[in-house]
Amino acid sequence: MQDSVKIEIDELSYYAESFRKINHKKYEFFVISRIFHLLNDLEIEFVTQQVVGTAKGRFLLDLYFPQFQIAVEIDEDYHSKKNQIQKDQLRERAIVDASRIKTIRINIKDKTITEIFLEIQQVVDFILAEKEKRIKTGEFEPYSYGDKYDISRFIRRRKIQVDDDARFRTIVDVIRIFGKEYNGYQQAIFKYLKNCYVWFPKLYLNNDWDNMLLDDGKKIQMRPKNTSKLVALNKPKKSSESVPEKPLPSHCLVFAHYRDIFGQTYYTFKGLFEVNHLGDHKVDYYRISDSLMFKEDGSVDDVFLEDKITKIQQTIRS
Repeated sequence: MQDSVKIEIDELSYYAESFRKINHKKYEFFVISRIFHLLNDLEIEFVTQQVVGTAKGRFLLDLYFPQFQIAVEIDEDYHSKKNQIQKDQLRERAIVDASRIKTIRINIKDKTITEIFLEIQQVVDFILAEKEKRIKTGEFEPYSYGDKYDISRFIRRRKIQVDDDARFRTIVDVIRIFGKEYNGYQQAIFKYLKNCYVWFPKLYLNNDWDNMLLDDGKKIQMRPKNTSKLVALNKPKKSSESVPEKPLPSHCLVFAHYRDIFGQTYYTFKGLFEVNHLGDHKVDYYRISDSLMFKEDGSVDDVFLEDKITKIQQTIRS
C-alpha cells in the first residue's frame, strides 16, 4: 500500500461530480437535484450512491445525509413489483440493523409532477427541521468542503470521534499525529505502542481480502479470498482454525482506506478495535472505543489508549 499523488479538487467540481454519478438515472437525478437546490444549504453535507455494508451484503443509498444519518430512496416503476417490494423491505431492514440510518422513500410511480414536488418538499422540510433541532441542542457540526481535511480542529478539541468523519489525505498524514515523520509509507500497518498498532485496511473487496464494516461500525469482518494462504496464528499449524499468514495485532487504531468520487484515496478514523475471533477462515475485530484523545500539547493521549485496552482485558479475564 502506498500513498498516491493527491489532486486538489475545487468545490464546484466536487458537487458536479456528485451529480454526474447519477445522471444516467433520469428520475433519481431529477429528484436529488431538486432536493439539493431546495435545501440551498452548503452547511448540510450530502452523498450520492453511498455504500452501506451489512451482514447481507453491500447496498447503495440513492442519497445520504451523514450529519443526520438519513437516507432518501427514490422508488421508480420497478420498485412497485411485488418481488421488488419484498427485496426493498429486506434491504431496508438490513441497513437499519447494520446502522442508525433512517430511510425516507419518495415514490414517483403514477404520481403527477405536483404530487412529486410535494413529497420532495416534505423531505426538504424534514431535513431542515433536523438541522434546527441539532442547532438548538448544540449537536450540529456545519459541513464545510474546505475543512474536509483540516485535522487541526479536532486536535484543538483534543478528540477525534468516529462520527466526525475526520479525513486524512495520506497515511503519512495519519502517522504524523502519532509524532512520526515519513516522506512516504507503503505498509498497511504501523506499530505505535507495544500493544497497539495503527492499521489502514481497505474495508471493501480487494485483491487479497473481502473486508466489511458491520454492526453500525462496531465490527470489522475480514475474509481472505485465497484460503490456501492461511496458517494458524498463536496455535499449532495442525489446528483447524485458520487466519492470515502474517500475525495480526490484537489491538488496532483503524484508519480505513477509501476513495472519493474522483478516485482520490483518503483515510478516516473508525475507532480502536480488538481482535475477537480467529478462525473459520475469517478474522473479526470489535470496536472498544470510538474516540482518539489528544493531550494539551497536541500529542496522542497514550494513557487513554492503554487504559481502554487494559479495561477490556480485565473484563475478559473476569
